[in-house]
Amino acid sequence: MKNQKLFRALVPLYYFPYQEASIPKHKILKIRKFKNPPNLKGLETELSKAELEELRSTPYWLTIVYNKSKVWDDSNITIIFLVALWLEVPTKTQAMHLFELSTDENSKEKTFTRCLDRFQWNKKHVIRNITSDNIKNAFRNFDLLVPIWKRKKRLSDALIMTVAGCMSFRWQIAYISFASAVETLLTYQEGAGITKRLAKSYACLMETNIKKRNAEYKKFRKLYKIRSDIIHGRMRRIAKTTKHKADKLLTILADFSSLLRNLWGKIVVNKFIPYELEKGDNLRSLFFDKIEMGSLLSKITEKSIVTP
Repeated sequence: MKNQKLFRALVPLYYFPYQEASIPKHKILKIRKFKNPPNLKGLETELSKAELEELRSTPYWLTIVYNKSKVWDDSNITIIFLVALWLEVPTKTQAMHLFELSTDENSKEKTFTRCLDRFQWNKKHVIRNITSDNIKNAFRNFDLLVPIWKRKKRLSDALIMTVAGCMSFRWQIAYISFASAVETLLTYQEGAGITKRLAKSYACLMETNIKKRNAEYKKFRKLYKIRSDIIHGRMRRIAKTTKHKADKLLTILADFSSLLRNLWGKIVVNKFIPYELEKGDNLRSLFFDKIEMGSLLSKITEKSIVTP
């Protein structure tokens, strides 16, 4: 077998809110700070004047060395890193440009990519400064997400829908994408009653205490109902007046985004759960039956549910 070619990706991290002196290390990913842009072998000529000025004012760069394949390239690695960072803490960080160079000094292979799909941020759900611990946890999340991405099973579908939500400029599309990710992570049965099943699975996965489970159950149902309102053209229920409507919608999106982030966080840090959730519906159902055992949620009636 011939050795695969190694490539180096240089990704400027626009709006990366880091101020500390030292930067945590990772075996694949490196975040470096530059006073001036690194040597891009002439690829910077592809940029407009405005883009070049913004590039020069961006100190932090993600650098990656990797073997390229159909499922593993500079774009996929960058997206997984951005999701990993988002799971740890929502920021304004974006990747607008990717510069790919061969690690062979004699090779002229090089590629420039302008990212048209970019991570968006919600002003109601963004952190202005991150710490070295945040970066360490983002690196940990990256390591946990990579196997999920490469297996190309059920959780990778949820990851794709999560990315779609993060990249959507329209709050409705973001909300529906996040809801699809939640369903992909939790569903195990077709038919009526999906909201109750999802809420129960979510609550029991997130908490073991009865009172906390019930609180999570009610929170999930309240937020998930908005997904139905969006799909069925009942958005007037979400914001009945135009006063501060935009802020209200962004706040709702931030709440659901946090729910999804917490759910992913619960799943990926456990070595057991991801493999259970990759299985078919019947085995998934058995898994949720086990974690729900002892819960009083099965006895909850409609009268005890808090509706929006």
